[in-house]
Amino acid sequence: MDKLSLLLLSILVLQITTRASLPDLTTSAFQNQCLSRTNAIRGLHKNTPNMTTDPNLVSYAKSRCATISQGYILSVGHSGLANGYGENIYWGYSHRKIIPNCNSAVNGWNSESPNYNYAHPGFSSTTSHFTQLVWTSTTREGCAVCGGQGQYFEYYIVCVYQPPGNVFGQFANNVHPFA
Repeated sequence: MDKLSLLLLSILVLQITTRASLPDLTTSAFQNQCLSRTNAIRGLHKNTPNMTTDPNLVSYAKSRCATISQGYILSVGHSGLANGYGENIYWGYSHRKIIPNCNSAVNGWNSESPNYNYAHPGFSSTTSHFTQLVWTSTTREGCAVCGGQGQYFEYYIVCVYQPPGNVFGQFANNVHPFA
């Protein structure tokens, strides 16, 4: 394939796999819901302090939500996440317009907890959302939600964290068993 054909094919693929960002739906009530549920789960674990909401992280989460929602479902993933941030992403849909609930995202991330092996702490792709959620050294979060109507009503919930969790070699000191 010559260079021009390859360039045209790349442009076509890019147009098919991206779209305009979905609108921001973040409210202070949504933020409070995220923080409350996160801290309720963290409170179940030994030596795991509450987090606080950081307005700068909320702004960054809104930006990430806009970027992530340009792809379909979760195709963008964590690409483009700046160094120094942790991130959890949730995607949901409905056949009718709904008000997205942060509890569903946080509970979904926490549902990985039974798979975490406290006797052999470490990273696993099957528990990484959970470990970021309860990471002891993480003290601040910012969450955002964006959503809109396409073939169905879909929404993305993005929470970013500082300091980031899931740091190799630090799991035993940051992911604690139930109290």
